[in-house]
Amino acid sequence: MRKQRNIKLVLLITVFSLILASCLKDDTMKIPFQSYSPQSLGDGWEVAEPSKVGIDEEALKDIYRYVHEDDNLWQIRSLLVFRNNKLVAESYMKDPNDRTTPRAIWSCTKQVIGILSGIAVDKGLISTDKTLLDYLPQAAKYPEKSQITIEDLLMMRSGIDYDNDGYNGGDAIFAREEVSSSLDYIFGLKMRETTGTY
Repeated sequence: MRKQRNIKLVLLITVFSLILASCLKDDTMKIPFQSYSPQSLGDGWEVAEPSKVGIDEEALKDIYRYVHEDDNLWQIRSLLVFRNNKLVAESYMKDPNDRTTPRAIWSCTKQVIGILSGIAVDKGLISTDKTLLDYLPQAAKYPEKSQITIEDLLMMRSGIDYDNDGYNGGDAIFAREEVSSSLDYIFGLKMRETTGTY
């Protein structure tokens, strides 16, 4: 009799635990994948089918499904694919309204600048060991900044005292500081550390 009560108790606890676990499961942080077909918004981007520009549609669908379903990629809001200056695929992982709602992209800008800098280096347009003064004559007015190299900037070791903590993504900071350009704003900042250090 006692053994039977123990079995019933274990079963009851197991059932209760399963019910509780299903109630506590986090909702997915992304919407399910439906399609990657882009919409023409009349915004200047020509839309094309992936197969028309040499992209495997099934492989592309697998990539989109993976990005939508992998919870480790929870920060990704959208994925757009361009080929030959045409938008061939797009999908929004959090909110379909992201298609037309501008959002702050924060540190993504650093990645884009890094990529563009790599292209410029590859084409011989810039060199990472050159200084700001080599490219910006106005840097001569700021001796403590004139010797900062392109590599220092790309590696975030310029030493310039800048921090965007508390910045909410609204108007550009320099616009609120009564300076004529973002370059003037940055050149006008103090140095926090020696250039080349982290």
